Amino acid sequence: MQVVVVGAGIGGLTAAVALSRRGHAVTLIERAPAFEAIGAGLLMAPNAVHALASLGIDLDGVGVPLDTLDLADAGGRVLGSVNLGRLAREFGPSFGITRPALHESILRALPDSVSVHLGHAVDAIASSVKDRVTVHSGDLTWEADLVVGADGLHSRIREIACGPQTLRYAGETCWRGIVPLAVGHRAVEQWGDGTRVGVFPMTADTAYYYLLRCVPQGAPPPAWDELRTHFTAYRGLAGEAIAAIGDVPPLHHDLLELDRPVWGAERVLLLGDAAHAMTPNVGQGAAMAIEDAITLARVLDDGIDGALARHRTLREPRVRSVQLLARRAGLGVKVRGAWATRMRDSMMRAAPSQATERTWRAMIAEGVDLVARVN
Repeated sequence: MQVVVVGAGIGGLTAAVALSRRGHAVTLIERAPAFEAIGAGLLMAPNAVHALASLGIDLDGVGVPLDTLDLADAGGRVLGSVNLGRLAREFGPSFGITRPALHESILRALPDSVSVHLGHAVDAIASSVKDRVTVHSGDLTWEADLVVGADGLHSRIREIACGPQTLRYAGETCWRGIVPLAVGHRAVEQWGDGTRVGVFPMTADTAYYYLLRCVPQGAPPPAWDELRTHFTAYRGLAGEAIAAIGDVPPLHHDLLELDRPVWGAERVLLLGDAAHAMTPNVGQGAAMAIEDAITLARVLDDGIDGALARHRTLREPRVRSVQLLARRAGLGVKVRGAWATRMRDSMMRAAPSQATERTWRAMIAEGVDLVARVN
């Protein structure tokens, strides 16, 4: 089967690897002039690590294995924890990893048989003879049995196949980057008054950080010096990360999501953020794209007819479940005011210590089981 994959990010590269390994002729089209990973860092949970391992992609030695994920208040007092070391004994490790390192690991697994075209933006997709589709980019065309749109949050393929879709503002705006800071094997997210800060290791002496603040949609981002004033209450690892940022303004973007998944139409199938952009509150955005890619490669074993429906049947319950978890996880951050913040922190501290870990375990187990079933 001939498949055109549009987008060479994490999801698109994984799809190209998975499809080619199952014998499909894959063409990979990317609008950027070179392979590049836009972003800073990622937390890769065991379900994502397990999925990549099924393609022969090993993150051991590429990322930093994580032992603990702590949820803490702005002062650094722990409110709850996920024992990632314990989960690793059952499902395998979680990693903190830079986006470029992950991208490069998947790229190394890309077979030479994949036809790669960089610097080409897709203009149109048209039906062709004998149930095939034609992809147009300037004067170039490619014919295929299936087009896979893996071109991200602002997907052109989604717009072509399904029409304009509204991206919902999740109520927070985000600044992120990497700083020189040794944090061992611990990840932490600290919550303040309408703000939160996350920190986890990328290498032995660098850490990824993100700063989030609840602001009205469309509010102009403050200058970096002004932004710092909203995070002065943070101590512990969050405070150390903020102090290490220096004068270089971090990357900035609003948190946007699709209200419901959009899977494609006819012979165009979407995956990753193009299909189901979600908030990053449970660290599963890249994992969902990777799971999508592996599932797609499996459903195509049964032929192209009905592949979109089969893929949706397998993926939609999983994606909706994780998307809902991510939304719920973000609710506590939207608490504003000193009294409400103290009440939230007290309630989190009083909650059973294993509650958050049980939620994470179920989320990871479902993904590991799904990948095992489709491989």
